[in-house]
Amino acid sequence: AELESLPLVPGKDDKETQDRQSQLLKQLNEVAAGQEVILRGIALRREPTESVFPPVQDLAEVQQRMAPGQIAFTYFATDRYVFGMTISREKFHGWQIEAPREVTRQVVELLREMGHYDANKSLDGKDLRSESWKPVARDLLSLLTDNAPPEFWDSFDEVIFVPDSVLWFVPFEALQVGTEEDSQALLAKMRVRYAPTISLIVPDERPRPRDADTAIVAGRLHPRWRDEDTQAAVADVLRAAPKATVLSDKLPAPSGLMAKLCDRLVVLDDVEDEGRPYDYSPMQIDRGRPGSGLARWMELPWGAPDQVVAPGFHTAAENALRKPGTGDELFLAACAFYASGSRTVLLSRWRTGGQTSVDLTREFVQELPYSPASAAWRRSVELLRSGVVDPDLEPRVTGVGYETPLAPDHPFFWAGYMLLDTGAVPAPPLAGP
Repeated sequence: AELESLPLVPGKDDKETQDRQSQLLKQLNEVAAGQEVILRGIALRREPTESVFPPVQDLAEVQQRMAPGQIAFTYFATDRYVFGMTISREKFHGWQIEAPREVTRQVVELLREMGHYDANKSLDGKDLRSESWKPVARDLLSLLTDNAPPEFWDSFDEVIFVPDSVLWFVPFEALQVGTEEDSQALLAKMRVRYAPTISLIVPDERPRPRDADTAIVAGRLHPRWRDEDTQAAVADVLRAAPKATVLSDKLPAPSGLMAKLCDRLVVLDDVEDEGRPYDYSPMQIDRGRPGSGLARWMELPWGAPDQVVAPGFHTAAENALRKPGTGDELFLAACAFYASGSRTVLLSRWRTGGQTSVDLTREFVQELPYSPASAAWRRSVELLRSGVVDPDLEPRVTGVGYETPLAPDHPFFWAGYMLLDTGAVPAPPLAGP
């Protein structure tokens, strides 16, 4: 409680507060380590516990808690089949895809048609005006939704996907609804979000904080960023969260402990995967040091940022699954975030590293206190797609082929972001005097 009453980053001249914060963090770390030893002993005893993660709920309970107009698509992949199930408030339906290799083939083809061959491949005007990906995106949506006709989607305003295996790399937002002559992205029709398990598609009882304490990691979203690019990006996000604290390259305690002192974390940095999901360092500032990994987030004291935004995250989608990746690493990372207390996590499947990424982040952070996360994200994308791209501000876009202004309609700019969210809604505004 005393740590929460102190600034996340005390002023440089306030040595008294700095010393007190350092002392308290050291004490908290020692106490938490002792509690973890006790907790692990309890966990190994043959005693039942009411605290289980992921939460155990039967299907009827999940359906009862779903809102009208919501539908969930959940998947379970094996070597021989991909099983799918749709869940809504009124009913559920299951089916199977008997050719999992065909699913993988179409996922790879879609990513390649979108221009994904490696993390830093540049796209030109011809690439970004191409629509060769649309037929593949339409066929893949049909394959993964039991051949749902275009009119099926008219009955819903939000869809939740619970992926498995390579489906974690599918940008469902960009999959096409409609005919060959007239189709549109799924996100243009409705809100889209993701969850790692069926029990996490419905929210818990905690309202989303409106006045969130925000921490911004000021790094480099792309290796070619200069200091002035970082400063401009931070200034952009501060417009949406003026009370935010910008974290420097030094922290008074491991970032896994510092993460428990803020409500929202925005990581403006190029986030490389550590190879193992719990070794990944969400804050990046002390990457590779003890206490910086996601594993530390799951330890005592319990708690984590309610919202995490990481537009510089990398996955195997950025090279069309040539980089080793099964999807399990994303599932485990998602579960770790949720188990730590986070309920909204925006991760990029591929990093664009330009102004469009900063714009999406700014608008999303600005709207989160007032709207459900899926609505805030859809608004952000709609605003982006109504503008134009400045190639000079996009490090992965070449200056070739721009005789006319280019709108950011291509999914390269907006479909690479995966919104993991429980459906939590903002707390009601405080009543006036």
